[in-house]
Amino acid sequence: SDLYALGMTIIQAMTGKHPRHLARDNNYQLMWRDFLPSTASYEPNFLDIVDKMVEQKWQKRYKSARSILQDLEQTIVAMNTNIFAAASTLTSEPAVSADKLALSSSVDLTEDNSKSRFSQWLLSGLGLTAAIAIPLWLYISNSSQKNYVTYENEYIKLDYPQDWSRDNTNNFLNKAIVFTSPKENESDQFQERVAVIIEESSTPISLKQYSKRAVAQIENLGNFIISHPQPTTLGRSDAQYAVYKGMDRDKQVKRKEVWTVNYRQIYTVIYTAEPEKFNKFAVEANKMIESLEITK
Repeated sequence: SDLYALGMTIIQAMTGKHPRHLARDNNYQLMWRDFLPSTASYEPNFLDIVDKMVEQKWQKRYKSARSILQDLEQTIVAMNTNIFAAASTLTSEPAVSADKLALSSSVDLTEDNSKSRFSQWLLSGLGLTAAIAIPLWLYISNSSQKNYVTYENEYIKLDYPQDWSRDNTNNFLNKAIVFTSPKENESDQFQERVAVIIEESSTPISLKQYSKRAVAQIENLGNFIISHPQPTTLGRSDAQYAVYKGMDRDKQVKRKEVWTVNYRQIYTVIYTAEPEKFNKFAVEANKMIESLEITK
């Protein structure tokens, strides 16, 4: 259970999402990779290690910290990093090879040698800490490079990327503000967008009631729901979100839809992107969603 908790801590550090806001698929696999910052690259083996740490069935998880460290060491070596070499300089002993730093099965943890065990666990802890800290640092450093500006009307206020365009598409049914990403190049046939929709119910409605309606609307349009409604927040209010795939005219797209209810006012944010680019623009989209404030 400690290793499971550590895996969840790593996921929250890398994605910024609390584990209770993450769903599992039909195979009970935790769906968290879609929330990884798209501006950083990740070693697939490391992501697999984390997945194994948070398996739903405890029988499939790692049985010990030692087994995690062995897989982690192989991953770090594959990434050609110097994490273990750097960690070894913190001791008074000469630098040692990665093979010696791994807790091999020949090590007797019951041996009465506190100094040796302390050094081994110190290096192990540094390795795990580095594995958590590096992706988190990449997330912070890359997302902070984007310039954001503030949009505000009588209903909402939010921050959006300075290079995205904005368009109001109000009609008699609802009010909508659509933020669209710039073209990446001349051959870019689909521009990612975040739409904020404000509508009014004829009668007061609860979040639970509207969530049922939202799911029905999503399915009636022929979409395939990847992640059924999960709790989150929007504009500092309780909210729900779902992730699904569908069509946008002649393009297959992936969407994240978040909604909340304030008496009779319904606020919905929909992030739309091509499936292969969904993660790439997720940082900007999630920042917009998280920054939204309901002012009316």
